[in-house]
Amino acid sequence: MRVTSATQPWQRIDVRVAAAAGLVAAVLLVGGVLWFRAEVHRQQVDVTQQTAMTEALDLLIAAPRWADAIKPPAYVPYQLFRSDGTFVDGADESTVRRQGWTGPMPDPAAAPSQETLTGVATVIVMPSATGVSKMPDMVTGTLTGKRDQILVRGDTTGYHVYVYVTPAAADATVAGMSRYLWWGAALAWLLVTATAAVTVRLALRPVERMRREAARITSTANGTRLLPTRRHDELGALAATLDTMLARLDDSFQAQQRFTADAAHELRGPLTSLRAAVEVALAHPEDVTADETLRHVLAEIERLQDLSEQLLAVSRARSATAAPGAATDPDAAVDRVLAGYPAPDAERVRVVDNRTTARPASIAPADLHRVLRNLLDNALGHAATGVRVDLDDEGPDLVVLTVTNDGAPIPDEQRERIFEPFVRLDEARSRDDGGTGLGLTIVRGLVERAGGSVTAGSRDGHTSFVVRLPANRPVAALLPVP
Repeated sequence: MRVTSATQPWQRIDVRVAAAAGLVAAVLLVGGVLWFRAEVHRQQVDVTQQTAMTEALDLLIAAPRWADAIKPPAYVPYQLFRSDGTFVDGADESTVRRQGWTGPMPDPAAAPSQETLTGVATVIVMPSATGVSKMPDMVTGTLTGKRDQILVRGDTTGYHVYVYVTPAAADATVAGMSRYLWWGAALAWLLVTATAAVTVRLALRPVERMRREAARITSTANGTRLLPTRRHDELGALAATLDTMLARLDDSFQAQQRFTADAAHELRGPLTSLRAAVEVALAHPEDVTADETLRHVLAEIERLQDLSEQLLAVSRARSATAAPGAATDPDAAVDRVLAGYPAPDAERVRVVDNRTTARPASIAPADLHRVLRNLLDNALGHAATGVRVDLDDEGPDLVVLTVTNDGAPIPDEQRERIFEPFVRLDEARSRDDGGTGLGLTIVRGLVERAGGSVTAGSRDGHTSFVVRLPANRPVAALLPVP
């Protein structure tokens, strides 16, 4: 199946991230613009209210000499009356209405009142001071019930004034800046969305390169890696991890190739021998008896059967998983393995139990039997005089089995190679007598599958194979003591 990158725009990560960033930015920007407009409108209305209070004060001060004095400037609509309700100056009702006032018109003959503008403005009360006859008696504010509309009334001797606070100035201010606010928000939204798209796209370039490299990798990668250049970020860590995985897969593939070639080479020997025996029997029936031919064929078939079983054991040791909760007593396993040897071979093996506490090993009985059998076969085949099996423990978590022989030492540079398939260090031994070369490979596979390890080494004329297996601890032993 061919893997390609996303072809639809909405399937691309940069498009989806940009869309998400644009949506969030749009919500924040619209909310910010609306809040800013409302706040500016509210502050402008507050300024208009304060201006109206000041205007009412100025009008009352100038009222007694209105005809002769210069009229103070008016910023908001007003109406000046005498105490008897006679209109003196200001805007008529139609003009006040055109300028945004929607509340009821006041009664010029009504008595003055002192009311507090709750949550809107502060009442200004200015009582007449002794000797200052031109100061107004009182300037009050009356809330009309309409939004942003306040009627300010001021009273002095012989006059009273009404100043109408409307949101017209605030609306004009907000309307004047709205166009710039919305255009600015649109530009900010565009910049945020484009920045998110470009940033994500640049950040994903190494991923696209890795994808292209991965698409070119086949079963014969020959060391191909996803990201040749070193990066010190999350993508670099991902590339390093994937390259490490590819290296393991490459090593595994090469090992599989070597294993297949070696297996084919090992199988060729018995098959060639079988073919030669049959051809000789057919070509010279007077020189070779049928009994001799059949015995030779049977021996080669036994070799093939043993090799196939060994190959199956290697495959199972590499692919299968350990049985959970498996436990085997190593001492009993050694006894069972030795019981399968002829008496002369069993007598050459000495078992020494050095354990302080007898603990079962966390491995299936059949697997431990195969491990011990292969190690003892190898040791008996190389030992000059005898073999020793030591049972030890390393703390409460490890069970150690050591199989030692006094045969030819293993060179240090070959200590790991002997666990590879079909490796025989003793080249002088024939393939007929030297085994398949899979015994130690099976040992390592079974031990590692159980969570343990196996090492080999030679010292002081002795060669030892050390197997460390996790100890099997009962569940009850893991529970805290009450």
